[in-house]
Amino acid sequence: MVPSQLLCLSQVASFIGQHAHHKQARPRHNRHKHLSRVSPLCINIIDADDDEQFATFEEELNKTALSIFHPITDLGYFSWNPPPAYNNYKGYLKPLNQIQYADEITQYLDLQGKPDLVRPIELIETPKKFWKPPKGQYSRRTLPNKFPFGEWTESASLHVAVQRGVDLSKIDFCFGGKTLEILAHKYAKDGPIIASRVPGTNCILIARKASYVMDLNDYGYQFERYVTTGSMMGDISPRQVEHLHTMRIGDMNILFRAEVDAVDENGSAIEIKQSPTKNWRTSIMFRLIGSGSSKLLHGEKEKDVLRKVQMISLSRLSASTYWSSNPLTAEGVVGYLEQNILEGMDDIQRLIQDNGVYEIRFVDKKIELARTRNPKRRVLPRGFVVESLLKRKE
Repeated sequence: MVPSQLLCLSQVASFIGQHAHHKQARPRHNRHKHLSRVSPLCINIIDADDDEQFATFEEELNKTALSIFHPITDLGYFSWNPPPAYNNYKGYLKPLNQIQYADEITQYLDLQGKPDLVRPIELIETPKKFWKPPKGQYSRRTLPNKFPFGEWTESASLHVAVQRGVDLSKIDFCFGGKTLEILAHKYAKDGPIIASRVPGTNCILIARKASYVMDLNDYGYQFERYVTTGSMMGDISPRQVEHLHTMRIGDMNILFRAEVDAVDENGSAIEIKQSPTKNWRTSIMFRLIGSGSSKLLHGEKEKDVLRKVQMISLSRLSASTYWSSNPLTAEGVVGYLEQNILEGMDDIQRLIQDNGVYEIRFVDKKIELARTRNPKRRVLPRGFVVESLLKRKE
């Protein structure tokens, strides 16, 4: 169900159309051109203020020093519900290029699916020891990042977006917060980053193509269950919820799709994270932007004990991100990051002139695209399946 605060389709089309059909060649962004190397980012999160008033995502975004991000509309949530085939999943796996019908994807969709509700922070007790699974069959609950447990996000999100009124002919890119991080810092890690046009459109899809195994007994998953259900064990399920929203970045229209961990009592998306802040750099800030989340619920762990939980707004998270060993002002840092994002999108759009599949690489801080025909690099099923998924149902 699309939230009541959504703009009507005519408003969305009007807003996007006004910009999409009046693009002009933009000069290269030369702000802070001398910044060829970037010092590591550190995160210094000041303890949360118990009286902090949390705003909506758009209000929080407007409080930051970022200036190129302009939300258009919220397209709501949907859930993906694969079978709970822990440790016994091989019979379900299927390469994307072997999918023959759109129903093989849509069968796992719940268009009414919504994220779990996060518990009031005052009811989340700490310290709390993490659950240690007993030895045996379910000491680990593993699932690979392979279809249908992974690799579904792109095709499912495009399908749902079209059903909710998005005209992909007016969308320049579809990606998540990870792509913002990659473009902002001009580096790609954690697996190949793939770019290709969505068949039948000019929209360029960017996605990470990584191979890994998820263990739903890991501390991170336990923390998510604890702050939503009150139990570290909770309902161990491979179900995932995705959030879709459109945004204007520079003169580009972006369809964002990202997993959402929970929502607050107002239905606003919340990111949940249990990891040392020293490892974040700007990744968590961009993740919140990609998921349309106004705040982060962060847990601090010492060995196997959850010591502290705090809610952090997007604006405070952004303000707490600073440069170490670098004389740049915060304004200079933001300008550099935003310049890289804008130029990166320009370069990718200029370099992709066909329907090929490309791996994004950075050589001397410059984007290069390497065409690949490796079927393992695919991020979408075959063209005729995608075209079927993109047909809007009346």
